[in-house]
Amino acid sequence: MTENESQRAARTGEIMKAFAAIVTNGLILLIGSAAKEYRDEIVSTMDPMTRLVINLQPQSADFEDARDEETDLRVAVHRQVPEEFLSDVRQHVLNLVVCDADFSKQMAKQVTEMLAPGGCWIILNTSSAADLTDQNLLSAYQCLNLGPCLLLVKKAATQSAVRRGGRRARLAGQA
Repeated sequence: MTENESQRAARTGEIMKAFAAIVTNGLILLIGSAAKEYRDEIVSTMDPMTRLVINLQPQSADFEDARDEETDLRVAVHRQVPEEFLSDVRQHVLNLVVCDADFSKQMAKQVTEMLAPGGCWIILNTSSAADLTDQNLLSAYQCLNLGPCLLLVKKAATQSAVRRGGRRARLAGQA
């Protein structure tokens, strides 16, 4: 690993710590081997009531290592295709999702549906929102380029502006 890559990894680790600390009594999902690399940083700042789920590809060599080293009861490791895994756990609400830039449109849609309003999606190994091709996906998020990764914060569902009693109050001289 070059010095530049190690600085980038350290900066990404600091970002992971900051966003993991924000999640209280929630669910954090790491998808893939690249995201799993930041497991220690996330666990070190995680709230005691927060759960961490790591989803690895079935053919991933990291799976056996991850299962042997897990002693924290807040952490679970699953070995399944990400789209299938997300389909199986679709009833859960996610607060933070971390994955590599190589993901399918189906997975993006599933994450968007499961992520809580205000929830964060961190995409590793990308430097611009231009890498995300689906504009419908981008419209559901506020995007911020953090350098080594891209941060997407899910927008809250907009509610229609309904004025109740505005005219009546003005006529009564109260407004």
